[in-house]
Amino acid sequence: MRFLLLLITACGAFAAVARQPAAELPELGQAPIRIGSFNIQVFGVTKMSKPHVVNILLKTLERYDLVFIMEIRDATGRAIVSLLDQLNNRVGAGRRYAMAISDRLGRTSSKEQYAFFYRESIFSLAGTYQYDDPQDLFERPPYGALFHVRGALKVTTFGVLGLHTSPRDVVVELEALHSVQRAARNAWQNENVLIVGDFNADCTYLNRREKNELQLVRDQSLTWLINSCMETTMVRTTCLYDHIVATGSKLMTAIDVESADVFRFDSAFRLNNSVAEEVSDHYPVELLITGKMTDPAKLLWLGQSLEVSQSLDPAGLQSLHRMRELEGRPPSPQLNGGFRTSGYLDSDGGGGLRLATAVRDGVKAAAADVGLAVSEFRAAFPGVLRPETAALLAELAARHLPWESPPPLPGYGDSVADNPLRLTIGCSLAEAECTARLSVVFRAVN
Repeated sequence: MRFLLLLITACGAFAAVARQPAAELPELGQAPIRIGSFNIQVFGVTKMSKPHVVNILLKTLERYDLVFIMEIRDATGRAIVSLLDQLNNRVGAGRRYAMAISDRLGRTSSKEQYAFFYRESIFSLAGTYQYDDPQDLFERPPYGALFHVRGALKVTTFGVLGLHTSPRDVVVELEALHSVQRAARNAWQNENVLIVGDFNADCTYLNRREKNELQLVRDQSLTWLINSCMETTMVRTTCLYDHIVATGSKLMTAIDVESADVFRFDSAFRLNNSVAEEVSDHYPVELLITGKMTDPAKLLWLGQSLEVSQSLDPAGLQSLHRMRELEGRPPSPQLNGGFRTSGYLDSDGGGGLRLATAVRDGVKAAAADVGLAVSEFRAAFPGVLRPETAALLAELAARHLPWESPPPLPGYGDSVADNPLRLTIGCSLAEAECTARLSVVFRAVN
């Protein structure tokens, strides 16, 4: 059995800013926000009656600061309200969600609703948009919402327009959606819009020629963000039904394009097929919108690793020397906060300290455990990490955990998480910088 540290660096966003004297440090900027779109297959009272399914839905939904939900088929309206209530009970007062929901839509008795769940601490709802569909082109006409962002994102107001197409009329509905998105942008007086949903835009419902002829595809102002090689359904096919399309210069500048992805909840939560299929036959699709970071924080997002860095605070120098002195001592809550510490001296023999590092393995993949580990480090080594740096790391952990397991590694067999998080805190006197990194340690099984 071998151990390795795996850092997946395919998706990177890095913001560095000029240093300022410690006394003049401004407040931290906004961390990235995650937006998702999720077709929760035939969501209603029956699904909400299964606690194990609800638990998976809650763990999935709390990943998102804003999520568009499709296929709500509860005529009573109680199921989606119960889901929202349970989600808010789970996340706590500071991270509560509000809801915007459409009317019941559909030509037949089998009607559906769309809904947005959004964090009240980050977004305020500026308005909704329900397409009237005077020509009866849509089975379930598009529904959208305009959001103001409370934090310091690179875009301050944007809309999200969602659609679940009828498999029988994909070409007609997607062709009409091009006109609808323009109407929504005009109604909102805002060019920055995400177009999301289950488009059924692949395989037997839409061939490549038909797709390439769509105005939604030919319009150069629209960017399709979900990679064509991805699969968004539980069925073992290569079909890509769920999409995120973006338009608007400010929004495109703010989007971390490489973060656009599929969240495979079955892999992330280690579900067997039968349980996963009870949740939905679709995976959510998602992306990150980046925030404006200010010193003392700069953020490095590396898919399955994240870092928060700050300028070195002279108040922590004594603690850094103590980290060097405790090198080789076993982790102990009383002595070193449960961290293994080390220090490196000048190579010229001067004896000065250049680098001090603390490492703690076995941190559980939950925001509360990450926050506790950081607090214990700060208690053992005061002055090294500023309170705002610790708070940002905990907030990022809350937003982005859990991480998916990686694919099998060549030569190592299946990789499985084992006490998955490693917290590393290192300070370089040469660079005048301290960094807290959260990363994943995997056990490779031959």
